[in-house]
Amino acid sequence: MNRRDFIASAGVGLATILLGDYNFISIAAAQDQNGVCIYCNNCQPCPAGIDISAVNKCLDLANSSNESAKDYYFNLSKHASDCIGCGVCEQRCPVHVKVRKQMRQAIGLFGK
Repeated sequence: MNRRDFIASAGVGLATILLGDYNFISIAAAQDQNGVCIYCNNCQPCPAGIDISAVNKCLDLANSSNESAKDYYFNLSKHASDCIGCGVCEQRCPVHVKVRKQMRQAIGLFGK
């Protein structure tokens, strides 16, 4: 299950997530969360200074055809292209998100 499907199955919109209301997570089955960023920030701190959950939020917004995704992404202080590929974030992630893969997707989508 991808992030977009997970969010849709939880019955919440991306606006709710962007506002920081993650209460919906408690109603989702644990296996549905596996590999899907839940923006918990357990991946932090990033040695390169990337706000990993913000990058993932931008990907979610872009995949939902939200026009503000690109602006939101470019306003971040660090971008996916700043990723050094160390994998520390993946070791910390409780739901096994392939963060380095997400960073490559963000670079492909946003160009930086």
